Amino acid sequence: MTAKNFTPILALACSLGAAAAAALPTDAATTESRAEAAAPVTTEAPVQLALTFGDPVPLTQGEKASIRFLMPDVDPEAFPPETWGAVRGVLLSNDYDSEKRLQLKALLP
Repeated sequence: MTAKNFTPILALACSLGAAAAAALPTDAATTESRAEAAAPVTTEAPVQLALTFGDPVPLTQGEKASIRFLMPDVDPEAFPPETWGAVRGVLLSNDYDSEKRLQLKALLP
């Protein structure tokens, strides 16, 4: 397509888009709902994200199940909060299960 043909087609497409946008209803109800949707939502409790500095993030149910699978005789609650990050690192590693088991035993108090 040459520039000679492209310019009128582009102008037509822009004018059709502008006409379609102008045809949309703009009543007070939709304006209010848009304003409510744009209003910021305030939460009372601070958001806690995983893998951040600050309070340790508790082990999830899946991580506790992995600990039970690797070490059936150990309660996952036996790991102190200071080691939760290290436990998570061991569980997510690509090591063999026997190596993970040894590393988890080293983390127990």
